[in-house]
Amino acid sequence: MQAIRRLLQSAFGFLALVFISAAFSTLANFHHFFATLTFDLSSDSFQDATGLRRLAIFSLLVLGMLIRSAPIPLSALYSTTWWTLRKGKPSGRAWALAASIITALQGIPFLVLIIRYWSQIHGLLGSGLLVL
Repeated sequence: MQAIRRLLQSAFGFLALVFISAAFSTLANFHHFFATLTFDLSSDSFQDATGLRRLAIFSLLVLGMLIRSAPIPLSALYSTTWWTLRKGKPSGRAWALAASIITALQGIPFLVLIIRYWSQIHGLLGSGLLVL
């Protein structure tokens, strides 16, 4: 049981480092994103758009902002999981379960793409051009 805890602790520590570095990169680019957002909302094409088109444009911009900010809470989740497992706290199991579920959910879009485009991927696998 101790070996599994150490393995999970190492995995979540690695994920925490990856997402912390991504979060710093995200925070550095937020100024540019908000400048672009302000420009897009004040552009003539947005002002001339109908109500439904405006809603669609604004929704996509907000969705882009949420996707770009995802590394921030994920880094907090993985860091907290790593810390609780490192300290041997009883809440480490719950944090590890939550982080494992989130990690599994992050892989779903890739599985959907693989299933959807399996015929094209299978050809690339056969020729040795794609390694998953």
